[in-house]
Amino acid sequence: MVTNDPPSLIVLSEQGDPTSPRTWSGTPCNLISALQRGGYQVTGLDLTPMAPVRGALSLLSRASGHGRQYRRTRLSSIFHGLGKLRTVDKPGSVVLHTGTSTIPLGSRRPHLRHVLFIDSTFHLMSTSPKLALSEALVRRYDAFERAALTAADHIFTISECARADVIEHYAISADRVTAVGTGMGNIRAAEGRKDYSGRTTLFVAKQRFEEKGGLLILEGFRLAQKADSRLKLVVVATEPFRHMTEQVPNAVFRSAVPWEELEAYFNQAALFAMPALYEPWGLVYIEALACRTPVLGLNRNALPELTQNGKYGFLLNDTNPSSVATALLDAFSDIGRLAEMGNGGQKYVGERYSWDIVASKICRELF
Repeated sequence: MVTNDPPSLIVLSEQGDPTSPRTWSGTPCNLISALQRGGYQVTGLDLTPMAPVRGALSLLSRASGHGRQYRRTRLSSIFHGLGKLRTVDKPGSVVLHTGTSTIPLGSRRPHLRHVLFIDSTFHLMSTSPKLALSEALVRRYDAFERAALTAADHIFTISECARADVIEHYAISADRVTAVGTGMGNIRAAEGRKDYSGRTTLFVAKQRFEEKGGLLILEGFRLAQKADSRLKLVVVATEPFRHMTEQVPNAVFRSAVPWEELEAYFNQAALFAMPALYEPWGLVYIEALACRTPVLGLNRNALPELTQNGKYGFLLNDTNPSSVATALLDAFSDIGRLAEMGNGGQKYVGERYSWDIVASKICRELF
């Protein structure tokens, strides 16, 4: 706890107001609240350009041969350096950027420290099939990422996976990179006895249905259900995916469900499956484990560390429906094992993931 002349932190976001729970799944907001509980003076600054400005920046980026994603070019750094970022000029302040696009790459005010808080890197993100960029743009965006990471005074990553990539791919010294995790989600942890005999798998995707493995889980479940007709699937997603879900036997589709109903699905499910093709962290995995629901997903990005390399879930190496089906059948072949995984997973995430722990790790490094 800070008691005398607490340091000042300024949290920036280019995805919306950092004090709003709607911005980046509430990540900046939750971090700000935890820092304030620790006695630090924290303010949030929204650097999101207005729509016409974003359009103009995108046009300038394309005209200069850098594609539409101006946030991954020096154009973004220049824009912010001439805009709201200029108002951040309190001596002794730490400016915490929740993305590389706002890091100043040119002249710096020596009395300010600029640090990064990120969930992934462009290098990791470029593995997503949805990105679909030319090799030339990948090189350019990756070069900007390297420049931004190099310019930061310190880098806080959410996962150990992202930390390793910052160090290995971008050649940043290990002592300048700290993995801090996140807090828990808003789903309340399960209490009391849990019944796994219902053999129900839950999949949730508010957006990016295909990238989160929606089609993969539907086809995999279809195969598994042929081998074990007792299996059930609940899909919570947006309306465009209702028809294809309801064509799968024993699959139930829900959309725009009230929060209490969503919590009930997490607590009643015996397994949470999200074989995401690209998911840098996956707060939903932690929410599932908090509800004593083991998880199923691909053996990539942060999921191995969240499940302790499969101790609290099932990790797939192959991205095909037959692999998903095999994993589903394996999971439900031993209900007692599911219960053990669920109980252990809930204890693990409950002890490890909280925003107060994240804030403590950040401030221990900075002050």
